[in-house]
Amino acid sequence: CCENDINILRVNSTRRLAEILGGGGKLSGAEPLDLHCVLVTSPHPASWKDPALGKLNRFCRESRCMDQWIPIINLPER
Repeated sequence: CCENDINILRVNSTRRLAEILGGGGKLSGAEPLDLHCVLVTSPHPASWKDPALGKLNRFCRESRCMDQWIPIINLPER
């Protein structure tokens, strides 16, 4: 994946990720979201100018340089 500029990372809490993404982990039909594997994409190359996406990209790249191929992001509780 890394050779194709696809960053892989792990979060410490899928429940907290669901809260951040909205909906608290439920779809409108009350079906739980599966957040074990989420692909983060950007619609076009100009999106990398977004500071948050740029920071995420740098974090993943720097982690690979330290032989941490799947870095973990610790999401803070509210």
